[in-house]
Amino acid sequence: MITSIRLIYCIGCFLLILGLGITWTQLSRSASDTEQRLLVGDLLRAEALALERRLARSLSSTYFLALEIQQHSGEFEDFESYAAQVIELLGGISSLQLAPDGIVKQTYPLAGNEAALGLDLFAHELRSKAAMLAIENRELTLAGPFELAQGGVAMIGFNPVFIFVEGEEEFWGFILVLIDFDELVSSVELRQLQSRGYSYQLQRLGSEGEATSIIAQSESTLTENKLSQEIIVPNANWVLTISPARSGLLESNIPGYLLSLAFALLLSFLLFCGLKSNQMLRDARNVALRANIAKDEFLAGISHEIRTPLSGLIGVVQLLRRTTLDRNQARYVDTASSSGAMLLAIISDLLDYSRLDSGKFAIRTESFDLVVLIEDVAYMLAPEARRSKLELVNDIDPQIPHMINGDPVRLRQVLNNLINNSIRFSDPGVLLVYARIENGMVQVGIRDSSPCFGDEQMKDALPTIDNDQGCLRRRSDNAGIGLTICRRLIEAMGSHLVIENNEHDGNHFYFQLAIDPSKAESYDWKSPQALQDLSIAVLSPVAARRVAFAKILSSWQVKSFETVDFDCEKSLGLPPLDPCDLVIIDQLESEQKVNEAIENLRNNSAWRNTRVIHLVPHGAELNTGLADDRVNKPVLRQQLYSALMDIIYRQAYQQEYRSSEESGVGEPPGLLADQRILLVEDNPINKMIALEILEETGVTVDVVMDGAQAVAQVQNQHYDLVLMDIQLPVMDGYEATRQIRKLGGSYAEIPVLAITAYAQEADAAKSVAAGMNDHITKPFDPDEFIDIIVDHIRGRK
Repeated sequence: MITSIRLIYCIGCFLLILGLGITWTQLSRSASDTEQRLLVGDLLRAEALALERRLARSLSSTYFLALEIQQHSGEFEDFESYAAQVIELLGGISSLQLAPDGIVKQTYPLAGNEAALGLDLFAHELRSKAAMLAIENRELTLAGPFELAQGGVAMIGFNPVFIFVEGEEEFWGFILVLIDFDELVSSVELRQLQSRGYSYQLQRLGSEGEATSIIAQSESTLTENKLSQEIIVPNANWVLTISPARSGLLESNIPGYLLSLAFALLLSFLLFCGLKSNQMLRDARNVALRANIAKDEFLAGISHEIRTPLSGLIGVVQLLRRTTLDRNQARYVDTASSSGAMLLAIISDLLDYSRLDSGKFAIRTESFDLVVLIEDVAYMLAPEARRSKLELVNDIDPQIPHMINGDPVRLRQVLNNLINNSIRFSDPGVLLVYARIENGMVQVGIRDSSPCFGDEQMKDALPTIDNDQGCLRRRSDNAGIGLTICRRLIEAMGSHLVIENNEHDGNHFYFQLAIDPSKAESYDWKSPQALQDLSIAVLSPVAARRVAFAKILSSWQVKSFETVDFDCEKSLGLPPLDPCDLVIIDQLESEQKVNEAIENLRNNSAWRNTRVIHLVPHGAELNTGLADDRVNKPVLRQQLYSALMDIIYRQAYQQEYRSSEESGVGEPPGLLADQRILLVEDNPINKMIALEILEETGVTVDVVMDGAQAVAQVQNQHYDLVLMDIQLPVMDGYEATRQIRKLGGSYAEIPVLAITAYAQEADAAKSVAAGMNDHITKPFDPDEFIDIIVDHIRGRK
């Protein structure tokens, strides 16, 4: 009977372990295939893009030559010198040829290409079709690879040239560019793929009635896991296909199945022996300890499998953040990014807990912005705080250095745990996240106003936290692990976690970070004069928020501001203060009450010109309401600064516009009616303001959104002046200006003026160093703005 029970236990253990092993093998294999497919996709996109860029750069040479021929009515006196410069500038070109009426008359370099002279493209069996297609479509056509009369194999670009003769357009001939095929394939590392375990195939898709032809391929054949991507080629369809090498036995599931079977048999046998004698039971205990180590390794493996796709998701969100988004879309992207970071932090918590006793986790040291880090973590957790009816407030001392040294990843993990625990176990009220200078160190803390239990309850709730004074309100044991991790991480940073608690002040967690004066960067910044001259009133029933705003406005050198205890839910009528330029009003519950307060202001003649910024709970829409602007809570300094600057822009422009209408003073309309300006600006409000100001001059304005577009646009259109923002997506204003100046010739003389909110002398010097002619600081006076533009355009003439 006992033997039968032992046998049943062993068979059950065998089936369980075998099932788990098979499942784990399949999951690991699936994750490995997914990761390999992502790697192949990245490699495919990189190689296809490299091939596109190489072809585009080489083929662009024909446009330069075509332009010269069209400008000189079909004559080209200095072809060899010009072709030499183009080949040296662009690279990847073996020869440039002129073929008037389809017959090759000139080639550069001539040495080695003498056999090409006199070749009739229309009579050539292989090249006539490409030549006719180029004329028919009136655009560049890439054909080949062809065996050349002078020897070798090359891709040939046919660019038809049309000129005007006595007012009528006539076909002049072709400009040919020869791209050495071997050099083209080698330049994009296609042939190196096979040595790295990949197969590839580059093919040209045929049009109707034509077969698909293979341009290049690896010796090994493609596998079923292949991925393809189309390559943009003039008048042709190319497709690049890449696949990983064929999987061998070791890369299949069979070894995992065999290992699972062996492991299941082994554990079953050990269990049977362990049940048979006490000695074997002790041996089984040793096996269990080893299994515990394997568990940690398994946990690490699972963590990696989860982090890989999650990192890809976060990366895609980061790419989306770099595109043009409105304010709500940007907020949604930030929330998705923060949520992904939170998931990564949770995974790190699981791993760290398994490493606490062994001390295997590492602390890094790098320079980072502490203020931005604290604001990011608080903003990420704001939705949870709102659901718990907590007002989350950031209070960060402006004296804290701009950049400090430490481990931002571990610090973010600690703050995430501490704030999240406070949100989960605090009563409705105010949750304060602060950072301040204390005894030459940065003290970071979280404080709430919840009541607490006695000392004995605290010890039961947190048995892993030793020597902490006071009491701590807990409703669950789940936070013990997170606080243990926080304590160990903070100790590894050279500090310690302090927990203070009493019935009057609530819970208080804090720790201190050392500041290395030689590596810390102070935030030495002077705000724009228009912001300093603004009179501001902050209306909020939350004392902590009023204190935090007072510190922010003081650090921005605002000369006149006032913070008022004002609750829209309870107060009627106007706030108890004198009218001012701007009111920042806080919403706790009802948005309707805030809108009623704003209406009361607007209906009073003394407050009629006052602007209003509405502080809304996290997640509320930013494009609705009666206020001039809306900012989510907890307030990020950058968002608040942007809102203030937008209002200053609108106010300054409207005042200047009214003043100009009343006085009739200003530049006469049409002053720049025959001029053309390129405006490079991605902010819709700034763009609107600039266009409104420039409209009265009669100048023609073209607008692009980033620096890369600006470089391309100045080459497509003649401009008398360029207005260049600095903070731009894709390519910033400094780099865009440098790229324009590198074009040489007339591009080196185009006036480029920086228009930016960077107001320090060092910023102006940086603009000049990048090749700009002037540095205009936002917000600017409209008349002065126009005068500067007129002076530069006239100076150029």
